[in-house]
Amino acid sequence: EGMYFLFTGTGKYFKNVPYDPAKNLGLIRMAQRGSVAELLWGYSDGGKFTSELPAHMMSHKVRMEQNPENRVIMHCHPTNILAMTYVHDLDEAAFTRTLWQMCTECVVVFPDGVNVLPWMLCGTNEIGVATAEKMKSARLVVWAQHGLYGAGRDLDEAFGLIETAEKAAEIYMKIAHLPWKQTISDDQMNQMIDGTLTEFDEGDLVNGTVVKIEHDEVLVDIGFKSEGVVPVRELSIRKDADPSEIVNLGDEIEALVLQKEDKDGRLILSKKRAEYERAWISVEEKFKAGEVVTGEVIEEVKGGLILDIGLRGFL
Repeated sequence: EGMYFLFTGTGKYFKNVPYDPAKNLGLIRMAQRGSVAELLWGYSDGGKFTSELPAHMMSHKVRMEQNPENRVIMHCHPTNILAMTYVHDLDEAAFTRTLWQMCTECVVVFPDGVNVLPWMLCGTNEIGVATAEKMKSARLVVWAQHGLYGAGRDLDEAFGLIETAEKAAEIYMKIAHLPWKQTISDDQMNQMIDGTLTEFDEGDLVNGTVVKIEHDEVLVDIGFKSEGVVPVRELSIRKDADPSEIVNLGDEIEALVLQKEDKDGRLILSKKRAEYERAWISVEEKFKAGEVVTGEVIEEVKGGLILDIGLRGFL
């Protein structure tokens, strides 16, 4: 609620936007807990929202939960991707593998792969719900025999994502009927995937972006194969802290790697201990210089007070 979105209109072409933005675009504000879209500007010829507005909004919500920087959702009808859905198995792993095999850059551009939906009636809530579910794990979702959804931080990234997939599909459609003498092997693809990942060791300090906040943990994108997890107890030196009061979506934070993989294969991080590291250095420098350390009182205990000075200080 209260968020603003810019949409093309039904029956409008994006290529015409530069010539008449007010006719082809509409600026809307979501109200009444997302149940109402208010037109603030645009559609000057009396046009209306795209018929796929519900599907777009559901995908916006999901992608921004996964990564608040994914602000653009682009829907289009790329010829070769659509052609591929007529002749290729729609299994997502198989579809992704074929695209990756066609062009080396695909593994780098969309390492999260491509998700695929079978044909569904467009413009309905059903296809919106199904697309949003697929958008949880990939930034590209194919609508078989219809179109493609792509998500990115801006128009360039979303378009580049779609263009790369379409280029790979074009190569496939040109060679699928020919005998293949060589291709990118699975081992070679795995080497490329590994090359896109940042390696960390326990005890390393890392920087990342907060992409999800839950009551018991915070997820942080640090360029690893999966998001790093900061358990609530590792967020702050304050006891019983509410994660939403400590960090916000999109915040850049520093964290210490506690465990490379827990029993669920997750990377465990600590924001609190990263702050410890920095605070100890600062306290030592101030002690040597004879300077005063200041902090907020966060707890009253027997015999004194606990101060937040980046670590728990006893007064």
